[in-house]
Amino acid sequence: MPDIPKPMSVQEQAQLFPFFEAGLAWATGTLSFDDIVRRFGKPVSYSSPEDIIVEYTYFLQKNVTVDFRFDKLLLVDGKPSVKTVMIGIDSLTTTDIPKESYEATLNLHRVVRGESIDSVRNERSSYFSPRGVIIGGDPDTVDFVYRQLLPPDSPYDVYVTVTYKGKYGHDGPEFQSLQNPRDLRSIKITRWYLTPEQLEQRYLAKRQKYGMMNLRTGMVCPETGLWESWMQAGIVGKAVVRAGDRFKPYLRLDMPPADVRWMWAGEYRPERLA
Repeated sequence: MPDIPKPMSVQEQAQLFPFFEAGLAWATGTLSFDDIVRRFGKPVSYSSPEDIIVEYTYFLQKNVTVDFRFDKLLLVDGKPSVKTVMIGIDSLTTTDIPKESYEATLNLHRVVRGESIDSVRNERSSYFSPRGVIIGGDPDTVDFVYRQLLPPDSPYDVYVTVTYKGKYGHDGPEFQSLQNPRDLRSIKITRWYLTPEQLEQRYLAKRQKYGMMNLRTGMVCPETGLWESWMQAGIVGKAVVRAGDRFKPYLRLDMPPADVRWMWAGEYRPERLA
């Protein structure tokens, strides 16, 4: 006789959200892994046979696992990058957690296919993604996809995929019966680094955009970054200028203050948490 799934209590369900919130902060770079350990205690550590993936796992109520995974193949500033945070719920446990219970609290943005991500990239994913449209997919399972809104100069994107178990009611291409399920199955948070090519495209797009504005000394800086100051003879210096500040004149001891043109030179990023 098959086991009957047991509902998770309200108190048990509430324990998921601190990990959801912390995992999102870790992936977006506002919380370090040391902070995670101080907050939740020491996890169990695993490594892949090739020592490429390092995984730290928390076990909750014997029916929920929370995995923090480092990818050692991709290094950023000499440190392993974040790959994923995965919160999984055992198949013998059911939940009653509507999407609205965490969407507003965590300020999650529902992705819209085709919307602009930054100056060069558009969104390719869809918010509502029923698994039944995939060959061999479970028609009763659906993914909801979110993107965390980050500064336009972020070197990575952070996506959240929340998976629910519902009951497909053969209700047409809109899948109305799966629009508002409540049996949460898993939460996956992923940090994706932009490729060098994507970063170069972003740089060139901003270089062209701000170059057309013909920004001069005394004008307001439109975006925090590294800016080049130019005179007719060529580049004369670089400086970090913050959005809203005015561009300052070029100063040199052997000449009076000079009016210069300012050109975008690159992103300025303070040190981020590991």
